[in-house]
Amino acid sequence: MFESSLSLTEAYKKRYDEVVRSDNERTGIYYHSDKKYWIIYDYHSCSQLLNSQYVTKKRMIIPLSMFDGEKKVVERFISLINQSLIFRDESNSDVVRVIHQNFKNIPRDELIKRTLSLLNRKKYLDEHDLISLNNMLAARLVGLEPSNQLAAHAHNVGMLFDGRVEGKEHFVEIVHSFLTIFDACRNLVAGDAPCSDINVSDRAIAYIAAHQTTMQLIVAALWAISHFSLKVSAENARDVVIEASRLYSPVLSVGRVMSQDLIFRGQSLKMGDRVMFYTGLANFDPEVFNEPFRFIPGRKNKPLSFGTGMHMCIGMGISLNVASSFIADPSVRSSIRNVSITGLAEGVSALGASRFSMGMNSHELDES
Repeated sequence: MFESSLSLTEAYKKRYDEVVRSDNERTGIYYHSDKKYWIIYDYHSCSQLLNSQYVTKKRMIIPLSMFDGEKKVVERFISLINQSLIFRDESNSDVVRVIHQNFKNIPRDELIKRTLSLLNRKKYLDEHDLISLNNMLAARLVGLEPSNQLAAHAHNVGMLFDGRVEGKEHFVEIVHSFLTIFDACRNLVAGDAPCSDINVSDRAIAYIAAHQTTMQLIVAALWAISHFSLKVSAENARDVVIEASRLYSPVLSVGRVMSQDLIFRGQSLKMGDRVMFYTGLANFDPEVFNEPFRFIPGRKNKPLSFGTGMHMCIGMGISLNVASSFIADPSVRSSIRNVSITGLAEGVSALGASRFSMGMNSHELDES
């Protein structure tokens, strides 16, 4: 028998309830005395402050004295990652041009067809199949050759950003994983003109960030199609994917630091205070989204799943494009029968499917 399927909607609702429960006044902003940072989870506050001069990106600060023999390696990692796109306020980067130019040359339809061809042999798809598709896309976006070894390193570093670091030894492993990817990107862009550490770090971060995101969007959209018996066409596929990104955002929160004092909604935020913006949970703000836990494609307001304004994720359009193309494919539209999610990857800042199966071509998942 297949394992019983989990509900994505219930998983996200549970996380939302956990955050809201501590907000006694239900104002969308409160100070978490145990974690020592502000929590903001309503839509308009997240949009307003993330696009203001009042917050700056939170730098990674790690006591080097913890690491003994690995101190120099960790110090190099912190220096490189703190100057990368994910931690600096200035958002211009050559990597934006690189990934969008490379995307034009990726045979997207061919990659999708290759993944779907596995149905002829297996009669279902699982996480390994979509991870392979996602990893190939991530590599080609930054110009690397697809590599299972580099993909494993990217997944390891991703656990740092998801809030899933398992102790000091695991952190050191993450450091080495990042530096392995950094060196691969350094070799890639080496030429007559030296490439700065900033540009190499940006490319390494883009490669890491591209892992899992598109896969999570595809899985969430297909789960919703199956669970809610949705009708999908080439015309509405993008609306379905955008609604999946709203209700099942892979990224739940982003951290920032107050750059100056501010009185906001009756609260006194001081320069240097840490703030956790729950952008993924702001997608459930009932003041913005009517019946927020219902799957309703074509909503007027846009979700904050990929950030907002000048800090919008540079790969948002690419991820939406690939996921929309996948679910709009005639083979998927005509043959999907059941999507079963049997495992979740849960971190402080992330949530998504980790194990799943998609029964197609009349191959039902609940068969014994």
